[in-house]
Amino acid sequence: MRPRKNAGQIWKEFEDYLAPLLGMKPGERAVYNYLVRHSRLEGRRGVVVGVPAIGRGAGLSYQTARLTLLRLQRKGCVTLRPYRREYAIQVLLPEEVMRELRPRDFASITLRVRRVSKNKLLRQAILERERWRCFYCRRRLKTGHVWLDHLVALARGGFADEGNIVACCQPCNQRKSVLRPETFLRHLRDERRITKAHYRKQLATVRRILDGNTGLRKAA
Repeated sequence: MRPRKNAGQIWKEFEDYLAPLLGMKPGERAVYNYLVRHSRLEGRRGVVVGVPAIGRGAGLSYQTARLTLLRLQRKGCVTLRPYRREYAIQVLLPEEVMRELRPRDFASITLRVRRVSKNKLLRQAILERERWRCFYCRRRLKTGHVWLDHLVALARGGFADEGNIVACCQPCNQRKSVLRPETFLRHLRDERRITKAHYRKQLATVRRILDGNTGLRKAA
């Protein structure tokens, strides 16, 4: 029976091999370390925990913690199963993650985290998903006058990939700035620039996109 690895060994394998291999950002490192600390270092395969607790432990907002958790799942570092209002999370050690990765997985991971601004097919898919209308105010978009907005602003820990991007008009892009999408949509509703029905619909769409259900064509 192989001896259980200590925290120093796990940390070294993570920092020297896994994090650089998967291009992990500070938020991903913080969430992964939090989960390892509360599971594998205590002799358990996983942990049952809610997103608010993960956010507090990693120093992230709720939305950023949730988005980061989903990114770790896509990169094969954790598996998630909803459990009441929390998640039952199985945590893989760096050695286990790297053992499961195959060469073709690297290309898949790279494609998923590629900046949208560098991917013409992805930009087109996002526009088609929005039906060439601003995600926020539903103004008709025209070629050459399209802006891509981060639902969770980069300054707030958001990521520049398809799981955090919508198409919008320039005025909405500038006005929203670093506001939370829910806050900006509420402003538009209060100004009667959008209907209450559209406000509720877009709130649900925001949650769906941030949960990983981007609604984009697989070809993108």
